[in-house]
Amino acid sequence: MVGNYFRIAWRHIMANKTFSFISIFGLSLSVTVFLLITQYAIFELRFDRFHSRANCIYRVNAITYSDRQIVSNSALSSYSLKQTMDGRFPEIVNSVRLISTRSWFDCTLKYDEGSKAVIFNEHNLYYTDASVLSIFSLPLRYGNAQALAKPYTAVLSESVARRYFGNEYPIGKTLHLKGSFEESDYTVTGVIEDIPADSHIEADIFLSINSLEHNPYVDNFDAYTYIQISPSVNMEDFTDRFNALVSKYLPSDNKTFIKFSLQPITEIHLYSSLQDEMKPGGNAKSIYFLILVAFSILLIAWINYINLATAQSIARAKEVGIRKVSGATRGQLVNQFLAESVIINLLSATLAFLAVFFLSSFFYTLAGFTVSYDRFISAGIYDIALLTLIVFCFGVFAAGFYPARIISSYNPVLVLKGKFNGKNNTGLTLRKTLVVFQFTCAIGLTIAVLTFKQQFEFMQRQDLGIDIARTVIVKAPSLIDSSFADRLRNFKSSLATKSVISGVTTSSAIPGDKIEWTGNVRIDRNSRAQTSFVINVVDNDFISTYKLKLLSGRDFTVSDFPLKKFGDKTESVILNKAAIQLLGIATPEEAIGLEIYWGDDKCKVVGVIDDFHQQSLEIALQPILFTANSGPRLSLKFGEAVNTNNLKASIAVIQKEWRSFFPDDPFDYFFLEDHYATQYADDAQIANIFQLFCGIAIIISGLGLFGLSFFMVRQRMKEMGIRKILGASVVNLITILTTEFVWLIILASCLAVPLAYLGITQWLQHFAFHMDLTAWIFVCPVLLFMGIGFITIGFQTFKAANVNPVKILKHE
Repeated sequence: MVGNYFRIAWRHIMANKTFSFISIFGLSLSVTVFLLITQYAIFELRFDRFHSRANCIYRVNAITYSDRQIVSNSALSSYSLKQTMDGRFPEIVNSVRLISTRSWFDCTLKYDEGSKAVIFNEHNLYYTDASVLSIFSLPLRYGNAQALAKPYTAVLSESVARRYFGNEYPIGKTLHLKGSFEESDYTVTGVIEDIPADSHIEADIFLSINSLEHNPYVDNFDAYTYIQISPSVNMEDFTDRFNALVSKYLPSDNKTFIKFSLQPITEIHLYSSLQDEMKPGGNAKSIYFLILVAFSILLIAWINYINLATAQSIARAKEVGIRKVSGATRGQLVNQFLAESVIINLLSATLAFLAVFFLSSFFYTLAGFTVSYDRFISAGIYDIALLTLIVFCFGVFAAGFYPARIISSYNPVLVLKGKFNGKNNTGLTLRKTLVVFQFTCAIGLTIAVLTFKQQFEFMQRQDLGIDIARTVIVKAPSLIDSSFADRLRNFKSSLATKSVISGVTTSSAIPGDKIEWTGNVRIDRNSRAQTSFVINVVDNDFISTYKLKLLSGRDFTVSDFPLKKFGDKTESVILNKAAIQLLGIATPEEAIGLEIYWGDDKCKVVGVIDDFHQQSLEIALQPILFTANSGPRLSLKFGEAVNTNNLKASIAVIQKEWRSFFPDDPFDYFFLEDHYATQYADDAQIANIFQLFCGIAIIISGLGLFGLSFFMVRQRMKEMGIRKILGASVVNLITILTTEFVWLIILASCLAVPLAYLGITQWLQHFAFHMDLTAWIFVCPVLLFMGIGFITIGFQTFKAANVNPVKILKHE
């Protein structure tokens, strides 16, 4: 019996290829989108959950208060915090520190085999405790859990080990580290599997933290501190006791103190926006919004299937009547039509699953994500398969049951007497409601896409207030020794003589960087009122190289550089416009010669520059204090004559000079415009995804409109025949039928526009600088869908209106 249902269902599907294709195409497309988004959402939501103790691991974040105001909220805590808390809290099972070398300067590692030397700049290098291998789930390929117990030992990731040693056995190999505060040899004692992409910890190399015991700067270091807590601990109570006890051992005064928060490791990626994060996190709201969009597209497709199935119901009315007269029960008819739903949904789900499996990499590349097949696996192939099964079952019974019930309810007497016309006010109202709903979703999504695109373009075309074009950033040598300043000065002088170079400067932060160094500034040394500024160390060529606008005063000169130690004299500083406004200074001219205090060091303002966008336009303009010295980031400005044709030769000129002055350091460079653009990578990804989904929503909504218009035209064939006999033209008939659909689209627009306005207005508030909303952003999507409606309905009506009315009335 069941087999018979499916054989008949398959024959019907093959006999109605157009409707079958539209149904399968729409469903498979929407399910593919749903699975792709869900796959990405699973990846994002599972960040750091691969650790076996993930639910018990917390990061200790430090909140600094001054005069009861928060001046910093950082993911970093002090180096000494671990010693302070170890042994004092029985609830803490384990703890570990990670100290990033990026907070100083990049390091180089060199493996000298004798016949050849391998050297690389390393950015993801951390000093850490031996407990890092026990608190986190980092499977060892070589070595054991005590690999970092001794000083000057190193644990590498597999990819780094291959980069230095190829296929050689790595244990016991020696790597020479050259950094800003250290030059030492490290012995490789362990190799771990590469840390998964769904980890907020981005580390390739771990060095024993015991190597820093005799480092004179160790007390100034900040660390990412993690603790493992017993599962049964009440975290709110423990956090209070933790702060109460730890605060006794930390330096503080009546004005400044630190409070700690304990953040679950599983919440860091999506729910943390603290200063000093290891790497940029995700956005939970964006993830949940994408999931909502995915469900909306899936719902639109199911609505289309319902409308297309009911559109066919009139043509199948006689079939239903004959079956009922022949003794078929309503339940048997429902089962028959559900069998068709099973086949269509099964084909759609299978095609969607295969599309996700084979096209994931293409989709993520199109969206702007860096992915591989491994990412699909990490997102959980079994989860995707389970979701496909759930979508299939829901599609069969939710989307298939209603059409089956409608079709099986036809009165066989009316059908066989030719008096059945398929009119059902309840069913028709529901179908129109469903079309209004799907067009509301589609119009709203289109408005959102236009807004995202316009805001993205707005940020890209704004004047940054700083010239970053034709600028190459070269990473300064890792070891800043006594000869560094002279070599760097000579290197700059040598480059200045090259015709391809128009400017050379150094700084601690470059445009596009988040300036991590902050300091409290006040006008009166004894005042309790102080303001947090970001600090950028620049040389005397920074302003001219980047073409910053000097509002008053002068640029730095070599004489402004500190003596042996910063603060040995009254230091010269330059402020930006936002900084003097924050200090309550009315004009740039009034700031010149003003003495201010950065911490306990007296400084004199020698210049004021106009504001510029250090970071993206999502970030408000920051108060910046510039102090004079040589920084670790070397900026080289190419002249106007340099273009894509001679760029390679120009880079070669710089590289040759580099090797003359810094032969032991790798030449590592990147273009500043590319670096600055990475700030908008997430926005570009969202824009690409929404454009893709907008196109899909338009296609699926068009299919739905096609189905409903087909249904309504078939219903009104007799009316059209009579009107045509009475003298109505084709244009009259098209106008009569399209008017009803136009009202449906207008109703959908009335719902979509205010909802979209509320959503995008709230979204734009996240940007410090954003576009102004204009009417065309709302009008264009409405006109677009009006056009789609006219074309779709007009095509159906035109075909029906050209049918001979005699033929219509004969059959009706």
